[in-house]
Amino acid sequence: MTRWAVAVVCITLGCARARAAQDPSAPASAADGPCPKGERPMSEHRDLWMRAMEFERRDQWAEAEAALARAEELAPDFANYAFRHAYVLIKLAEVTRDAAPKLALYRRAINPLRRCIEIDPAFAECDNFLGEALLATHQTRGALQHYDAAIRKDPTIGYFYPPYADALIALKLYDAAERVLQEGLRVVPATGQNQSLLYDLYILTFMIEQVRDDKKGMVRAMEHAMAAGLDRPEVLFNLGSTYAILTPPDPRGRELLARFLTETCHGPLASKFTDQCEVARVLVDRLAPNR
Repeated sequence: MTRWAVAVVCITLGCARARAAQDPSAPASAADGPCPKGERPMSEHRDLWMRAMEFERRDQWAEAEAALARAEELAPDFANYAFRHAYVLIKLAEVTRDAAPKLALYRRAINPLRRCIEIDPAFAECDNFLGEALLATHQTRGALQHYDAAIRKDPTIGYFYPPYADALIALKLYDAAERVLQEGLRVVPATGQNQSLLYDLYILTFMIEQVRDDKKGMVRAMEHAMAAGLDRPEVLFNLGSTYAILTPPDPRGRELLARFLTETCHGPLASKFTDQCEVARVLVDRLAPNR
């Protein structure tokens, strides 16, 4: 699928629980209580934390991981260090192409996330990212449990919903996925800031309606996706082709598919949409006024 505060002194010292709201890539936000006492020299892991944040801003993920691993070692009772260490490992996994190193990075993220939950059971982001790491390492049942736990702990965080629903769809648990998506659409405000998130929720809804062969539901979901995702190529194709197979066909289908052919199939993205371009050509020809 990216993507994800105002720091007070306590955060800079590394003693806060992360509360990233809609932006999990942001530094942890304000602590709910006093800083722990008796840890190793505070300046050392504080400096490592600040250095890691600077590395992140530069997309230097390997350097950030090394700094956070050391900070976590020096301050093992700080949930946000464990969370951030795992988050950076996952970011490294996302930019790693080879399958074996990618899998190893996801596996390495699991233990810091488990420690985060142990230190701070209310830390919802740790459950969400643990779900991602477990899913990537083929531990599907555990992944679903932690995705569910994240939403139960903090149902207001919108980015928790798409990966959970996507995992449920992959397992063909369509009714459960639909409930997750409906709840996500209920809690996520329809604002410009949430366009990408809303788009993901509607695309996943479309996938469920497509499996059910509910053409009206498919159209409804794709119309919402177009409003949220503007003119993304896949929206033009999916909505246009859905209009085209209605009974009778909706003439807007030909218009959208013609745009898809012009803007995508004759442009730099054509190689990514080879099959869709072929289908679009067939449907545009079939919907021609003189046929």
